Amino acid sequence: MLWFVLISIVLLVLVVIALCSLIHITFHFKKDDKNDLIKLEIKALYGLVKRKYDVPKLEWEGLKRGLLLKVSKKKEQFNQTTDKVKNELDIDMDTIHLFMDRLRFMVKHTFNIRELLIDALRHIHITTLLWQTKIGFRDAVYTSLSTGVMWTMKSAVIGVGTSLVCWEKEPKITVTPQYNANVFKTDINVVMHYRLFFLCKMFVLLLWRLIKSSDRKTIWKLFIHPKQIPDH
Repeated sequence: MLWFVLISIVLLVLVVIALCSLIHITFHFKKDDKNDLIKLEIKALYGLVKRKYDVPKLEWEGLKRGLLLKVSKKKEQFNQTTDKVKNELDIDMDTIHLFMDRLRFMVKHTFNIRELLIDALRHIHITTLLWQTKIGFRDAVYTSLSTGVMWTMKSAVIGVGTSLVCWEKEPKITVTPQYNANVFKTDINVVMHYRLFFLCKMFVLLLWRLIKSSDRKTIWKLFIHPKQIPDH
């Protein structure tokens, strides 16, 4: 009986320590004319679990085939590389339609989902946001107009983000006009963290509200069979 109590206490302490840990996310997007780069790194459980995703190439193949992503995925657990995979991901119209249908279903069948998502976003802490853009056209008028539009868009994004997430440092954004040349270059670096407890809390509440408002067969289709679109 004593051993059972001791093991239970140890397991409880480990669970509490894990839930108190931070999930660190680093995102980098760079577009330089025809050269694209996306990097995503996720660290959890005090760095014991790591995931790295590199997208060195993005190809637009038209409205029918959509966007082709060449993804390199690397997994690390307990400081040991366990898996490294290279594959291609197609984001076509069927994929988008399936995602939108599933999203509409969740919004319709989840009670007060807006409040749930807003509460979840409030616990996101952004420690770094660096967004640099260079834009220009051969015509100086177009360059000036596009620079103003880009500033307006960035200001709107930062304004919305300020009301939703927690900023630990002031974001740094720049827009540099490039005259007498057709140029568009942008570089985005984002570093954020999120406590594991709040992530688990969000998923538990989301699943609970779905179960209360939908039947089990529909939930099974939504989560287990991703290719099946639930009935609205």
